[in-house]
Parts: sequence; C-alpha cells; structure tokens
Amino acid sequence: MHPATIYISTYKNHYNNIGIIKNGVFSVNFPSHKSAVKADYCGLVSGKDIDKSKVFDVFYGESEFAPMIEECPVCLECKTINHVDVNGMDVFIAEVMQSYIDDDCIINGKPDIHLIDPMIYVMKDNYHRIGERMESPFSVGKQYKN
Repeated sequence: MHPATIYISTYKNHYNNIGIIKNGVFSVNFPSHKSAVKADYCGLVSGKDIDKSKVFDVFYGESEFAPMIEECPVCLECKTINHVDVNGMDVFIAEVMQSYIDDDCIINGKPDIHLIDPMIYVMKDNYHRIGERMESPFSVGKQYKN
C-alpha cells in the first residue's frame, strides 16, 4: 500500500520554504473555526519579521522539523518527495508520513468532518464552514440516466 500523496504550493519568498527545502518535511494543519483569529493572524504576518512560534502550542511527530499545531483537530506530517517550480511558485509534493486526528473528532473509527469543523479559505472571498450532509458517496450517481 502506498502512502497518501499531497502537495502544497507557496510563493518562493515565504519564510517557511527555507525549512521545507532544508529538512525535507512539512506539516499541514487544519484549524477549526475556533482558531480563526490565530490562524488568520499567522497568514497575515511573515515569519521573517515576527516569531509566530508562540501563537499556537506545537508538537512534533516522527520528524523533529515539522511542527504541528495542538489546537488543530487534524494535522498531517509530510515528507517531501519532489520540489518543483511552477510559474514562480515552490510546489512541494510529499508523502503523508503520519496523520493526527483529535479523538473527539472520530465516530465509529472514522473522522467526522462536522466535528473537525475545518476553517476553509476561498480565494479572495471569505472563510467558510462545512454545510449540510448530502447523500452517501456513490449513491447520487446511480440516479443519472444516460
């Protein structure tokens, strides 16, 4: 079985790119709406200018170089497998080494998106929350008539 693959893209001038390139690891943290103020602040200021390491409580998994946020209900610890330049952006393709999910967000052994309540940023719009449930996966398409 192959590990999950994920990618992120960031502007080349972002401070965190230095650590990702040097250490070959990064984390992806999914804040809930409860952390909106802190998460938004971290997106507004650069680590080049302000030490953001005390904004959240952090922990480390298998890697010593990919800090993850305690307050985030879901964190992914990732190992870079490729780094490419796409239109002047750093694109890091990585394998998910480990996923960390708050026990309070798991029902019947599976993560529940409504309990995770992720804060979702829609480019140049607003932050959003997950809406109502729809149909079960692979059931809606059965209604299609060709």
